[in-house]
Amino acid sequence: MFLEYLIQGVILGAFISFIAIGYSLIYSILRFINFAHGEVMMIGAYLTYALCNYFGFDSFLLCSFAAVLLTGLFGVALERIAFRPLRDKDRLAMLLSSLGVSLALQSGISLVFKSNKLPFRPDISTYTILHFRFYSWELLILLMLAAVFITVTAVLKNSKFGLAVRGIAWNPDQVRHLGISMDLIISIAFFIASCLGATAGIFIGLQQSGLEPFAGFQFTIWAFVVIVTAGLGNIKWIPPIGILLGITIIFCVGQMSSNSGNLVGLGVLAVVLVFWNKGIASIVLRKF
Repeated sequence: MFLEYLIQGVILGAFISFIAIGYSLIYSILRFINFAHGEVMMIGAYLTYALCNYFGFDSFLLCSFAAVLLTGLFGVALERIAFRPLRDKDRLAMLLSSLGVSLALQSGISLVFKSNKLPFRPDISTYTILHFRFYSWELLILLMLAAVFITVTAVLKNSKFGLAVRGIAWNPDQVRHLGISMDLIISIAFFIASCLGATAGIFIGLQQSGLEPFAGFQFTIWAFVVIVTAGLGNIKWIPPIGILLGITIIFCVGQMSSNSGNLVGLGVLAVVLVFWNKGIASIVLRKF
């Protein structure tokens, strides 16, 4: 039982980390929390379902890939419509806008696909390791998390795009004077974050064997806990903290109740905000 909880916790932590990386990327540039990110995640999952069931595509992999790209474009459009007009105003305006977008997307998904849970479990191969059965996507999400983390970290550290992102986060006015298009950089960041969210949404739909319009909110809260704990804008600490949170949630849910997952997440958030308001990473870095 212990090993089973541990494996499930690592997989849940990978989901949370995927969402949190995109979450943190947006925060690094615009310095606001996008609470609509969880609903964008569910858009990717529902687009995959629609392409497979309504448009007659047989390949689940092809439908998933197309849905991820479409969700990335949706994220870019969302930034242009809901956030760009408010960029020069108070950050509270953008925060409230993201909450409004979150509610609107939840209602829109419920209107189109209804509130009932949609079955979402294509034929996927399984493997047996140490007497435990794994779906191929469970192994894939861990490999993808490692690949995405390494790629995003390298891009932010070594590429011109990463330099522009750090420049916008540090001094956006100076970046404008250097002739760098802030709109383009922010659009790229939203595209990447939305693609990562959509990927996580598809895997979460597989893990839960179905899709629900309001499933994104819970993962948004958990991803928010991770980025605050890691230190806002600090991507490199997200995977270990996300996996640790996932393991903690699974053990608590297994030993107590299904509602204890949110209790643990919000409890961790409260402790971090009270005692380490710059994130646990800042405490660790002081020691080395």
